[in-house]
Amino acid sequence: MGTRSLTYVYNGETPIVCMYRQFDGYPTGHGLELAEFLNKGRLVNGINIKEQEIVFNGMGCLAAQMIAHFKQTPGGFYIHSVDMNQDCWQEYEYHVYESRVVITEPNQTGIIFEGTWKKFENYCSPDKDEKPAFDTKEGKDWLLSLLKENTITVTFDKTDGTERVMKCTLQDDSIKPNPSGLKARPGRKHNPDVCSVWDIESDGWRSFRFDSIKKVEATL
Repeated sequence: MGTRSLTYVYNGETPIVCMYRQFDGYPTGHGLELAEFLNKGRLVNGINIKEQEIVFNGMGCLAAQMIAHFKQTPGGFYIHSVDMNQDCWQEYEYHVYESRVVITEPNQTGIIFEGTWKKFENYCSPDKDEKPAFDTKEGKDWLLSLLKENTITVTFDKTDGTERVMKCTLQDDSIKPNPSGLKARPGRKHNPDVCSVWDIESDGWRSFRFDSIKKVEATL
């Protein structure tokens, strides 16, 4: 049995097509092939008849070209419903938007990557050498916005090298005030490389480095 995946393409926030792949659905397989396809083209609004480079005239055009690109022989690839709750035994889902891609693992209900098309290719490449996705301005901003609206589970490496799994949040309703009556963490100088969060299970403030994050689990 292969590693199955679903690839959704969105027009705005609405899914318009879903492509099922029966094998090689992992990030260094289908993910890398999808990333290379996306980054060979450019999203435009209207076509110049003298255009020489590869362009996608909107997300509908991109979706059609994606299917044509991958569907070369019978079997292997199929068009599926855009139902977000379908179970095709997929181990990975790829959600393609106009300026970003999100990868999830449905069995773990977790987002393992979110970033631009270029960062998506770097993430999927076995030779990637850029900073981890969360150790970027975009990654930090996205994670902080997620924490302010949800309780999520973050897997990261502690400073001693051991792995830690933490259920945490920055939702006001979940944070208990300290003895002074304040909810903010007191007496700690801000470090842009460190994320301070409310640990749900320990019922207190904890922190981790953005570059130590291995996985973020949240409901999409």
